[in-house]
Amino acid sequence: MQPDSVADLKIEKSLIDGLGELGIPTSSEQIGKLITHVELLCKWNKAFNLTSIIDTQQILTHHLLDSASISPWITGSDIIDVGTGAGFPGLTLAILQPERNFQLLDSRGKKTRFIDTVIRHTEINNAITIHNRVESFRHDSKFDTIVSRAFSSLHDMYRCCRHLMRPNGRIVAMKGEYPAQEIEALKDLNLDIRVDEIHVPLLNAKRHAVSLRLP
Repeated sequence: MQPDSVADLKIEKSLIDGLGELGIPTSSEQIGKLITHVELLCKWNKAFNLTSIIDTQQILTHHLLDSASISPWITGSDIIDVGTGAGFPGLTLAILQPERNFQLLDSRGKKTRFIDTVIRHTEINNAITIHNRVESFRHDSKFDTIVSRAFSSLHDMYRCCRHLMRPNGRIVAMKGEYPAQEIEALKDLNLDIRVDEIHVPLLNAKRHAVSLRLP
C-alpha cells in the first residue's frame, strides 16, 4: 500500500537522501514499506496516541532516520528490540536488513497490534511482535543484539535484558547526550563498554550508541 498523505516527492526524497547519507542502500520496495509505516502511524495515532511526534517530517527524522542510524551496531542473525513502541528502531531495521530476524517486544498491546498491522500491510517476513515485559520474557536461543531506545538508564537495561544475551552478544542502547552518569553507574559490573557518537541526517540533536558486552 502506498500512502497518500506522506508519499509526496519531498518526503520520499528526504528519506532516500538521508539513508544515502547514512550509507544504507535501499530499493524502491523498502522505501515504500518505510513510508507505509509512517502513513499507518499517522492514521493510528489519531485514536491510540502511539507517539507524541505527529508531523511527518519529524517522524522522518526523529523516528525513521534516527532508527536507521543505528544500523552499523546491529550484528548477528537474531535481534530483539526491547520497548519497541510504534516499531522504532526495530521495524525500520527489519525493513532495511531483511537478512536478519527481528523480534519486537513491548508491554503495551496497542503498540504490538499496530506493528502487526504494519507487518501485514507491508508483508514484512523477518519481524514478529512479542506482547510481554522484558523481565518476564524468555527465549531459548537468546539474541545476538538487544537494542532499545526506551530504557531510562543503562543499568536498568542491562539488569532487565542480560538474560536474553548470547555469550558473544551485545546490548545496544540509543541515547541522546553522552550518558556520563549512566556509564559511571555501570563501573562495578565488569562490562566492555563502548560509546559512539551518531550523526542523524536532518536532525540537529546529539545521538550516541552505547554498546555493552561481557568481556
